[in-house]
Amino acid sequence: MIFQPFDELFPEIARQETRTIAIPEGNSFKLPADEYGFFEAYCNDPKCDCRRVFFNVFSRHRKKLEAVIFYGWEDVSFYRKWIGIPDFDAATNLAGPGLNDSSPQSSIAPSILIACSTLLLKDENYVKRIIKHYTMFKDKIKLK
Repeated sequence: MIFQPFDELFPEIARQETRTIAIPEGNSFKLPADEYGFFEAYCNDPKCDCRRVFFNVFSRHRKKLEAVIFYGWEDVSFYRKWIGIPDFDAATNLAGPGLNDSSPQSSIAPSILIACSTLLLKDENYVKRIIKHYTMFKDKIKLK
């Protein structure tokens, strides 16, 4: 499964709705003061219904990829059924937020994950937007 940037299919919507967080000096996350953009990517397999997003997190001033965070918004029981194996650990690693082990991560990635979980994923409207973007993305790739 390949995760494709949302902005490749919906550039205007991505321009308007990509979330950023501004982290000030002396913050509790122990992150460098900067703006961090959370650029969405979704699985581009039309047959896959993983219900996950990857956030490629870039820092504005440092101008680099700092973290790749996954987020599965369904519960563990959904992912157990989805993978077809009643393996608790594998399903647990698909649900919720985490750092993607297969992607490059900066030294501040764990702190960015905490900021994402605390500031973004607790916002119900933002999570609904992510789910809407997932549906839009999946509908578009099914038409290809």
